[in-house]
Amino acid sequence: MQDMFKNLMSDMFSNVGNMSNLDMKDMDPSKIGLKVLDFQKNAFNETYDAMQNLLQQTEKMMEPLLKNNPVANEEWNSMLKKSQEEIKKSIDNGFVQAESYFSSNNTMGKNSK
Repeated sequence: MQDMFKNLMSDMFSNVGNMSNLDMKDMDPSKIGLKVLDFQKNAFNETYDAMQNLLQQTEKMMEPLLKNNPVANEEWNSMLKKSQEEIKKSIDNGFVQAESYFSSNNTMGKNSK
């Protein structure tokens, strides 16, 4: 379990190095915003994947407890998976909207020069 969290942290912060080589002289705020957003998206995806792994372990632990009541087990699993999918879809939609905002501002900045 500790190895999983160590790997998660190293994966999350591996993208920090990508942001250190930015040339700030000719970058407009839209490009910087897109880079920051990309970092946040990667951090969210890594955290979400870790939570998925934790939830899979929880399902394995709960399976013997819910074995005597298969209806509750199926309902619990389907409700959990549906909620996870809705949250992921909502967050991903927010990232898409933010990316389109920064991209449209980047395009407008180019046209005004």
